Amino acid sequence: MRTGLFVVAALVFTAALPAQAGDEPLSTFLSRCSGDDSTCITELESGYDAALSMGEVCPPNTLSEESAARSVLAWLRNAAAYNSAIAGGSEDDAEWTALHTLWPCSQ
Repeated sequence: MRTGLFVVAALVFTAALPAQAGDEPLSTFLSRCSGDDSTCITELESGYDAALSMGEVCPPNTLSEESAARSVLAWLRNAAAYNSAIAGGSEDDAEWTALHTLWPCSQ
């Protein structure tokens, strides 16, 4: 139940944030990924690495960077398909939400 509430709160918070300067809307990012996932996967691997090195996320030890990035991309596509506010919001914020939703660290 707590995880579900966290996800809902994170989505509401993320959707309410305006896009940062230099950050693109999630829908724009996803449209760039529609023809060739490889560039987007590389970008998402960087975000995953940063969150992992800061101790922000706690994935299984066996999870590869590419598998993590593909999971994040799938989460972003699903979230954007069901929530227009997320689709129009910041890609960076949506990625942060995806990372923390997929691999939260226990408190």
